[in-house]
This record gives sequence, structure tokens and C-alpha cells, in this order.
Amino acid sequence: MNVITKRIVSGGTIQYTGSLDKKNILLILGRNNFLKDEELIRSLVDALTSEKMTIVCYEHVGVTTAKRINLACDQFLSRHKWIPIASRNFLKMCLLVKYPKVWHYFYLAKMDSPKLVVFQVKQLRKYLSTVDASKNVFLLSRSASGRAAALVAEEPVVKKIICLGYPFKHLTASDEQERVRPLATISKPYLIVQGTQDVYGGREVLDRYTFSPNVSFSFVDADHDFLVSKVEWERVMMEVRDFIAIS
Repeated sequence: MNVITKRIVSGGTIQYTGSLDKKNILLILGRNNFLKDEELIRSLVDALTSEKMTIVCYEHVGVTTAKRINLACDQFLSRHKWIPIASRNFLKMCLLVKYPKVWHYFYLAKMDSPKLVVFQVKQLRKYLSTVDASKNVFLLSRSASGRAAALVAEEPVVKKIICLGYPFKHLTASDEQERVRPLATISKPYLIVQGTQDVYGGREVLDRYTFSPNVSFSFVDADHDFLVSKVEWERVMMEVRDFIAIS
């Protein structure tokens, strides 16, 4: 059985199995709504585990804090069953008082602010700056983390990027060009695996936006939650492995 190591690092927390001494690192960046992706992240780790690289799951400090608060809230409610579940959000606000350094993140998340990705990029850069320059880092991102990944593409250790479900547009706002602008000039190979039924953009994005020659697409029959058939999943994982192409 593989032992999972969890470490607090600059900019967040990482979890991994095996050794960080390997030259190749697959860095998985989850979506902000982490509760929806827990099973997907486990499936990614299972499908892509390889002797040639170490898989590292990274979460920025905001997500780490949110998980701590959720856990503490669940534990408190389990000990005090007389307290109604409806009080959960109030309890979370009380617990958040303990983490003043990330109040800014939760404010941005609550307001659905475009500045949220700026926070994510700042934290991700902090972690990447600690990775040895001799490493090859492949970013595998989900949803909004794909935006952050595109904005750190110039980091020397980053070699290639993959995104499962890129958020090309906002659900209620008009087009936000800052969402796609980095994809027009990105200099590193970037594979976007997009659901044809994704509410944040399907096949129509090919005609709607301008992309760098380094951006490639693969479409699957899925929505933004990426619930695909076993056959489709195996095809996508094969494409990801071929894209990374570690010799």
C-alpha cells in the first residue's frame, strides 16, 4: 500500500506518494469547488501513476483552510447533535476567525471576483519557486486552476500543461477576455480536454477565440463535472500520457 505524504509548503499544501527526488513531477491542481472533484482527483492519480514521475496534488492555502474549517465544523456538529445543520455556515464564519491571513481569499471567492485567480497564481508561484530547477513539472489542472496554470506557464520548471474543463466564459457575465487572453500567446504546450456539453464553453470556443499554436484540444462527451464513460475516460488518460510523453 502506498503511503501518502502530506506537507505544508510555501503557498499551500502538497500530497504525494513515493519520492520527490524523481526528475518528473505531475502537479495536479484541483478546482476551487474541491468537494465536487474528490473522486475525479483519485481517479487521475490511479490512472496516471508511473515509475517515471511523482504525482503531487497541490492545493493553495485558501483551499487548505477551507478543508480544515469543513472538517472542524463536521467534528463539532457530530459532538453536538442538538445543533441544527442549518447553522453550518455560521459555524464556518466563526472558525474562519482563526485564519486572518486568508480572509482576503474567502472574500474574493464569495464575491466570485476576477481577482480570485490572481490570488491563486500568487500562491502557485510561491510553490513553484521552491521546486528544484532540474525538475520537469507537468501541470494537470481542473476548471479555474487551468487559468492559473496558463499564467504560470513561463516558470522555467513548467514544461507542459493540461486542463480538464477550461472555464472560457462566465455563466452570467459577458465575455471576460482575461480568461482566454493567456491562451493566445502561451509558449508552452497546453492540452485542453473539454466537454462538448460544458456550460463554460464547448466546441464553439474554436471559432470564438484565438489560440496560440501551442494550444491543442480534445473533446469528450461530458459537462463541466467531467462525468464520462469508462471508454472515454481511458481514451482521455491515454491522450494525457501521450501528451506528457516521458521517455
